[in-house]
Amino acid sequence: MISWLSASFAAAPASPEMGVIWGLTVDGRPAGTREVVVRTQSFATEQVRFVESFTDLRLTDDDKKTPDVVFRQRLTANSQDGRPASFSSVTETTQGTVELQARCTGSRWELVWVQDGASKTVELAASSVDLSTADLFDPEADRKISSLTQARVLVDFVGRTATGPVVPLGPSDLSIGGETLTVEGYEWQSDLGAMRFYYAANGFLVRYVVPLAGAQVTATMLGAAPRPMDDFQVPGRGEVESVDL
Repeated sequence: MISWLSASFAAAPASPEMGVIWGLTVDGRPAGTREVVVRTQSFATEQVRFVESFTDLRLTDDDKKTPDVVFRQRLTANSQDGRPASFSSVTETTQGTVELQARCTGSRWELVWVQDGASKTVELAASSVDLSTADLFDPEADRKISSLTQARVLVDFVGRTATGPVVPLGPSDLSIGGETLTVEGYEWQSDLGAMRFYYAANGFLVRYVVPLAGAQVTATMLGAAPRPMDDFQVPGRGEVESVDL
C-alpha cells in the first residue's frame, strides 16, 4: 500500500475543498471529463496540499462504433515544503494498465512502475524536476509554470520528465460558464508536443490543450468562472483511491 499518501490522509483533519470539472473535446467533439479536488491539510509543523483527479477520455468513430481513443486515470498527489507534487496514478489505455508511484524526497525522486505483473524503479535527482503535472492543476501550488522560462515537468501520463521552453501567450478573453474571463496563457513547448495552459488571475486553470492518447485534447472548465477558494463546491465523484504496488 502506498503509505506515504494514505497515512497522510488518515492523520489530517477535515479542511475546505475545491472541486473543478473540465469538459474534454477532440476536434470539437465531446470526449469526456477531468475532475479534480484540491485541499490543504494542516499538521503540527507544516501544511500539505492534496490533489485528487479522475480523467475519463473516450472518443468513438461514428462509422466504426468502437472507441478509438481511450484514456482513464485515477491520480492522487501531495506537495509540501515547496517541492513539486509527488503522485500515485493508475492509467488505463487500449494498450493496458500502468500503475506509477512518483515520490519526491529532499534530494531525489523515486519512480516505480507496475505493468503486467512486473515492476521497475528509477531514481532521479530532485534538482532535475521543476514541476510535476499535478502542480499545474493546483491554484495555490508553490511551483507554477508561469514562473519558468524552461520547464522540466514530470508527466504523470508518460512517467518521465519532459523538457522545453515556456512561452507567455499574454492575456486573452475566454467564455467560462457564460461569463467572459480574462486569462493569462502559457505554451510549454515540450518534447512531447506543445501544451497550452490558461490561468485566471486567482490561479485557477480554466482551459488547457495537450496531446493525450494520440489525440489533441482541449479541456475547458465547466460551470461558473473561478471564485475564491473557500467558495468552491466539490464535484460529486467520490474519493480517489490509493493503489497497491
